[in-house]
Amino acid sequence: MFTLDAGDGLKLRAYTPDDAPVLFAAVDESRQFLSQWFPWVAANTTVEHSRRFIEEMCQKAEVQEELALGIFRGDTLVGSIGLHHWEHHLKRAQLGYWLSNHAEGKGYATRAVGCLVNFVFTNTDIRKLEIHYAAANVRSAGVAGRLGFHIEGVLRKSCIRNGIVDDLVITGVLREEWGRK
Repeated sequence: MFTLDAGDGLKLRAYTPDDAPVLFAAVDESRQFLSQWFPWVAANTTVEHSRRFIEEMCQKAEVQEELALGIFRGDTLVGSIGLHHWEHHLKRAQLGYWLSNHAEGKGYATRAVGCLVNFVFTNTDIRKLEIHYAAANVRSAGVAGRLGFHIEGVLRKSCIRNGIVDDLVITGVLREEWGRK
C-alpha cells in the first residue's frame, strides 16, 4: 500500500475501500467546519458516497489523473490530501487538502503538503504545483506561504464557499524553486 512518512507520526496513505467508514466519519464529524470551504461536503452524506469517491480516486490514480491520500496520525484519519487537475502536457497539477476541525493548528497540513510536494518533485515529471484557496482561508494562505508557494494571481469573485462568492487565490511553486527557501 502506497504510504509516505511526513514525520512525527504523520503518514500519507492511499485510501482503500475499507477506509470508507473512517473517511465518512471524519467528514461528517467536521461537516459544518468543512462546508465553509468545500462545496463537495454537502453531497457526501453516506458511507457509500465515500466508498464511491475512494474507488473513483483509485481508478484515476492508476492513469495519473488524480491522487487522493488519507492523512493519518497513528491510526486516526485527520484529513485528506491529493493532486487534481493533473495536466501531463504542461507537467503541472493542483494540490488540495483538508483537515478535520480537531486537527487544525497542529502543523499537520504544512507537514503533509511538504511531504507530498517532495514526493512529487522527486518521483514524477511534474514541474509545477499549485494551491488554490478562497481569499478568506487564512490557514491555507499560511500553509502555502510557509512552504514557499508564490501568489501568482487572484481571480476576483471566482469561487463559492458556503454560499458566499469569494476571490480565488492561486499560488504555485516550481520544481527548481522547491527547497530554496
